[in-house]
Amino acid sequence: MMASLPVKDEGTDGEKAVDIDSLIKSREDMFPDERTPTTLFDGIPFQEMPICNIRVSPNNTIFTLSDAKGSRCTIKMLRSCGIEGFKNARKGTNIAAQATAISISTVSHVFQVQR
Repeated sequence: MMASLPVKDEGTDGEKAVDIDSLIKSREDMFPDERTPTTLFDGIPFQEMPICNIRVSPNNTIFTLSDAKGSRCTIKMLRSCGIEGFKNARKGTNIAAQATAISISTVSHVFQVQR
């Protein structure tokens, strides 16, 4: 009986799959240390980088981009699945969250939201 069953499909690798572990040169680089706040990323110290908060619920995903201190008073950008045009049950899908993430990253890059 087992011979007549089809082979279980384990799925295929994605077209642009990347092995994240191969990109990390050493395990010590994964975690912050005493040099992290002064490390430069594209000329900006880590302690001055904007903070992206992601709030995920079964019904929606909300992205907010704030200043380096993370205070709620200085939200620079806010995007949600509803703002991107997804309505009702479609707001809770992973496609809606991906589209919203691409949108906020593109808009922040175009407007050069840095500080």
